[in-house]
Order: sequence, then structure tokens, then C-alpha cells
Amino acid sequence: MPDRTKYMFNGYKSGKGRIVLQVVRRYIEQHPEAGFDDIRQVFPDELQKTSSVQFSADGMCVVKRLNDVTDKKRFHLNEEDQLQAKGEKIVVSREWNVINFKQFIIRARQLGFEISR
Repeated sequence: MPDRTKYMFNGYKSGKGRIVLQVVRRYIEQHPEAGFDDIRQVFPDELQKTSSVQFSADGMCVVKRLNDVTDKKRFHLNEEDQLQAKGEKIVVSREWNVINFKQFIIRARQLGFEISR
């Protein structure tokens, strides 16, 4: 049974995938000098991986360049969900479970972002 817990971030209430999108969006807003590689360092692939759940290789990352996405169902691709980092369009993974979302919350808190239930 999928976990449908709703979380809060910056006045926005939603599921795990949308909260991750909002955190990455906020980070980019606060760090306009950050390029794609910088954002990948801040939100490394390891945050997405778990030993209990194996996504496709395309889905095992937090952010990806829009032009590099091959498995379109695994990312937030709507125009309003695409983010810009120094002129590059990037997209954020939709695939989060209870285990890797906990890892993401820890990283978000390290960056000064608070996510609550």
C-alpha cells in the first residue's frame, strides 16, 4: 500500500515528490548562481537510492537535465514544474518512498529548510 502522507514545507502541503520539488525550487531561488552541477552536489543521487527499492537507472537521482530524461513518468515534467538553473532546464524526481524521503528531510534541514507532517 503506497504511503500517502502529506507534508508541509513553506506553507505548501503535499506528498513527498511535490515537497522535494518545492525544496529544490526554493534552493535555486535562494542560490541563483548555482548551476546544474552545483545543485546535484547539494542534492546528490545518494539521497534517492535505497537498498530496499530499486528504481530504473534513470530514476535514481534527485535532479536531472530535462534533455537527459528518458523515463518521463519518473520526473515532474509539466512546464510549471521545470526549474531553471543558470539557463538550463532541470527536472526533479517524483519517486520517493518513506526511506529515501527521510534522507531527503535530513538534507533539507542541513540546508535550513523545515519539512513537517
